[in-house]
Amino acid sequence: DLKLKYLTQVVNANNGLASKVLEALENDTFPFIVGGDHSLALGSLAGASKYFGDDLAVIWIDAHGDINTDKTSPSGNIHGMPLAASMGYGYEKLTSIFFDKAKIKPENVFILACRDLDKGEVDLINELNMHVWTNEQINNLGTKEVLNQLLSLIKEELMSSTRGKIGALLLKPAFARIKKRMDAKLDFLKQEDEESIKQMIQSLKRLDDLLQEVTYE
Repeated sequence: DLKLKYLTQVVNANNGLASKVLEALENDTFPFIVGGDHSLALGSLAGASKYFGDDLAVIWIDAHGDINTDKTSPSGNIHGMPLAASMGYGYEKLTSIFFDKAKIKPENVFILACRDLDKGEVDLINELNMHVWTNEQINNLGTKEVLNQLLSLIKEELMSSTRGKIGALLLKPAFARIKKRMDAKLDFLKQEDEESIKQMIQSLKRLDDLLQEVTYE
């Protein structure tokens, strides 16, 4: 416990947040979460997962993977662990937030624009064969091509589900960072022209609309 910074505070805050997210979804409202620490993704995903179950999908747009565990983290900062913990990897007090089960399947996670990954994060990504597009890949391929690949994978991974309706699309928008950090961390947004950024946002909206329309017998 000593290695994980502010563990008690993080766990308590995220259990409370998860409860609020679930309450919002059960009341047919959209849980809009604003926070200053990435560890809040633990509660965001836990609440959504309790509501949607295995049909939950996550598009994670960030310069960091936030996929360390207590064993691999160089710093002990929990804000570098929420995605791993949400998939069931890491310290038990983090993986069991709100309920004792993995919140999201690794194959339903899509990571975009990462550029600063620790060795332990890379190892876990490779072990789980996760869907990842690095900052460099987006620069080389272009935003449009990467989003086309993303759409194809989501259709392949999620729309073949026999469970029923796809539950949710959660975004962790990199472009919501303050400008100073965005300039330092997210090169592809600076290098893409304004029209490309608009296309990226429109494509994500189109993806959300597409998922909303999916139904199964």
